[in-house]
Amino acid sequence: MNLIKKIKLELKEIKKTRKSKKLLNLYSRNNFIEVKDEDLPFVRLKVDGAGNTIHVKKLKNHLGVINITIIGNNNMIIIEEGASVSGNLTISLGKDHQNFGPIENTRCNIGKNCSFESCKINSYNSNCEINIGDRCMVSYNVRIYHTDGHPVMDYETGNIINKVKDLNIGEHVWLGANCTILKNTNIPDNSIVGWGSIVSGKHYSKDESGIVLAGNPAKVVKEGITWSSDGSNGYVQNIYKC
Repeated sequence: MNLIKKIKLELKEIKKTRKSKKLLNLYSRNNFIEVKDEDLPFVRLKVDGAGNTIHVKKLKNHLGVINITIIGNNNMIIIEEGASVSGNLTISLGKDHQNFGPIENTRCNIGKNCSFESCKINSYNSNCEINIGDRCMVSYNVRIYHTDGHPVMDYETGNIINKVKDLNIGEHVWLGANCTILKNTNIPDNSIVGWGSIVSGKHYSKDESGIVLAGNPAKVVKEGITWSSDGSNGYVQNIYKC
């Protein structure tokens, strides 16, 4: 083994050890962190709290970086196996800020074989969920913002009227570039959200799968569709029927 190759291997081991020590520090606060050794250099963690769970199953590639921040207790982030990140996937639950603060019992689930160009996922509220189904494709500059950030109250009663519940993105959903998904949204299976669209509080049943949402606010502009990530079977060649 030549000297340069040996030095590179030693540096790689040092970086890996530092990452492992960081994980041990997180474990010491009663947080459960599970990331494959080979994926550690591509997962950046910041956890301030206890009883949190982060489980990143085997990544499909190491082209991009996953940034995870949890501020609070008893929260959970699960990224199922086969995730592909070519840019940055950022997930933030809670915030270290005087107007926000730590949260509890919030969960973010990402299904199997999902792909991300660049995406930010945020929730600043306790007791809610963000669910992304299997085989979803997320383009660049996509924002999933499961909060309003600040409360809106009824003027007479003072009751909060913009409560955060659950946000559900079905299986095999394509989120186009620069789109934004806001709180309490449901998007059915096999659907597409158009470029630059803003989907806010829409609720669709599973019987309405295969739709295209577009606009601001987004509306159903097409029904009865499905899509494929593989453009080599007819689309690139511009053949009418694939």
